[in-house]
Amino acid sequence: MILRFLAPLLVLTIPAFARTPADNIPVMHTINGDQVLSLLKEVGDTPRLMTDEVGDPLVHAQADGTHYSVIFYDCESPEGQVKTCRALQYRTWYRLDVPLSATDINEWNRLSRLGRAYLDDDGDATIEYNVRLQGGVTPQHLREQRDWFLRAISEFERMLVTTQ
Repeated sequence: MILRFLAPLLVLTIPAFARTPADNIPVMHTINGDQVLSLLKEVGDTPRLMTDEVGDPLVHAQADGTHYSVIFYDCESPEGQVKTCRALQYRTWYRLDVPLSATDINEWNRLSRLGRAYLDDDGDATIEYNVRLQGGVTPQHLREQRDWFLRAISEFERMLVTTQ
């Protein structure tokens, strides 16, 4: 009996939950180099837009003395339009006097939920953080992802101090 009474009320409330909290906030399914450049400038970083070896956007930036790159993936360039991409990867690396061991890298990966670390072909300690735009993201979400990457760097650097 109660269910029969509540069912119409539930149907009326479902549309309220289905709406976004602020319908005027843009949702991005792809992003281009100029948009990332603008976003990074907004948060106080010093970005520089370039193009990688396959013609995709590439951003080199600096935040609080830390240099990093934003690499673009899953890119398309419709006829006569700016190349847009469905994924980003934040990346930075450290050339160390004393190389990290695979054990140290594995331990950081095991304990950290932010990004992933590895030793590149030159033995540099590298940290990456992937961001997908699948399903749509807001500019605020992208700013927060950049902040999470910087937090991962901070945690990684604390680990470097203890192992060097």
